Amino acid sequence: MKVCITGHLNGLGYELFKRFDETIGFDLLGGFDINKPDTILPYLDDVDVFINNAYHPVGQQLMFKAVDGFWQSKRKLIVNISSMAAVKKDTQYAIDKRKLEEASKNAMCRVTIVRPGLMDTPLTESITDRYKMNAGDVADIIAQVVNSKIHIPLIEFED
Repeated sequence: MKVCITGHLNGLGYELFKRFDETIGFDLLGGFDINKPDTILPYLDDVDVFINNAYHPVGQQLMFKAVDGFWQSKRKLIVNISSMAAVKKDTQYAIDKRKLEEASKNAMCRVTIVRPGLMDTPLTESITDRYKMNAGDVADIIAQVVNSKIHIPLIEFED
């Protein structure tokens, strides 16, 4: 199984990247911008799973819609990394994640939405007064679901 991951150089994306044998990573530091899906789509012909991990207020939705349209009802899986904030908060980040989840409801491909709680990643270094999940533990569960023959549409992690 070939897996593609956006934002694979740190945090959850990095942990996921290490969990699959055949993985392609796309990151802004490597010149790949999720706001420009056409730069990534040519690499997805023989990919089985697309993990839409990199966050951008609009780019993550653009990337999802582009991959879903590119694969058009093929037996492939898109994993959209959302957040528990999508169901618990009203920040701009939470609103962006809710929009991603809404777009997922009209997908032509199989989609799994992942809602992790607060994780210990470079993005959350400044938050010191709350418990943070280990990104590696979260990645282990996501990898198990991706490798499963059963489609699991939603994974939630409470923090």
